[in-house]
Amino acid sequence: MARFITEARNRGAKLVLVGDAEQLQPIEAGAPFRAITERSGAARLREVHRQKEVWQQKTSQHLAKAETGKALQAYDENDRIVLLPGCDEAIATLVEDYVADICINSANATRLTLAHRRADVKALNEHIRDRRKELGELVEDISCSTTHGKRPFSTSDCLVFTRNDRDLDIKNGMPGTVTKISKTRITVRLDDPAPDGDPRKQPFTTVAKHLSG
Repeated sequence: MARFITEARNRGAKLVLVGDAEQLQPIEAGAPFRAITERSGAARLREVHRQKEVWQQKTSQHLAKAETGKALQAYDENDRIVLLPGCDEAIATLVEDYVADICINSANATRLTLAHRRADVKALNEHIRDRRKELGELVEDISCSTTHGKRPFSTSDCLVFTRNDRDLDIKNGMPGTVTKISKTRITVRLDDPAPDGDPRKQPFTTVAKHLSG
């Protein structure tokens, strides 16, 4: 960081650092961003625009201040937290909520399930796919090699890329939908549109190790 700042100063460039010192720190020693904010101060974004309801905006501010208890209390008071006896019950309930949302808002609407453990993520994916098969949304499965092992994919499957790839113009965390599939090739419509606003379709071979169902 010191070398980078020195080079920017020598070239007469203006350097603007953007980040959050409360996020996970890098593995290597040192936390230069935190040190700079503590010694030199920083401008902070305080207005919340992503959430539209006032209580949700306040909750986001609680989370930004590490006031987790207040944030969870607000979610609980607004019926956004459901407590269940165990993990199996939680997975089953989440799957049914996911399927119910498909029936209400159509399969093309955006929805996302999250879990802490990879085993739970795998279980959620498998159960949701089974239910979508029952609804007739997924038909023929084709096994593909991914970073996470062999996974079945079908037309209309939702997936997430887990690596950056400049050649394919994809980024880690980018979601998409399978529009066409064969034993040697998958075509994915990326949720992130092209610069001209048109939907992007990205074909790649089934052995490409970038996928997560």
